[in-house]
Amino acid sequence: MTHKNLIFLLFFLFNIAVSCNSKNKNRQLDFGKVEISNERITRFTNQNKYFSCDNHNGKNTDEPISKFSEIVLEENQLVIRNTDNSYFEGCQIDILIDSELKILQIEFNQWSDVIDESYETRYEVIECYVNLNKNPFSGPKEKIVGNYYLKIKDITDYNLFWKKDKVDVFSFKGRFVCEKDLW
Repeated sequence: MTHKNLIFLLFFLFNIAVSCNSKNKNRQLDFGKVEISNERITRFTNQNKYFSCDNHNGKNTDEPISKFSEIVLEENQLVIRNTDNSYFEGCQIDILIDSELKILQIEFNQWSDVIDESYETRYEVIECYVNLNKNPFSGPKEKIVGNYYLKIKDITDYNLFWKKDKVDVFSFKGRFVCEKDLW
């Protein structure tokens, strides 16, 4: 193999590796559609949370310890935000659904009062299932009840060169209720 051919081969392999790596980083998961049903999710999960809207326009920001659901219906999108916050830890789940009931985006974040600069934790939802008792885009506003199941990848990036990064997977189940005049 000549010197030119070797350089060309290395350049070609490098380009393939870079393009494959960039495709994986920009990968968008297809979470499917919301199911209209009153069925509760019965899968076993590591965490279970119940959220409800209150009489402060769907959220309670005055309380440092609170668990609430906030639902915002825009023209062609529904945003569901569930927050559980205590003095020491909390979590937030954001679900974005379009008017065709397609799940566009789901974000999960969890925090605690422990500060450790030797690592960073990221969460990536890798699987989800959402059901609502009614289609929020059709008919009059009524009480809305939703259930969801999330499978979440917990990625810990250590800032220390001698510690290997860690990836765990856990499941999360949530239920929320909002009365008709609170969303």
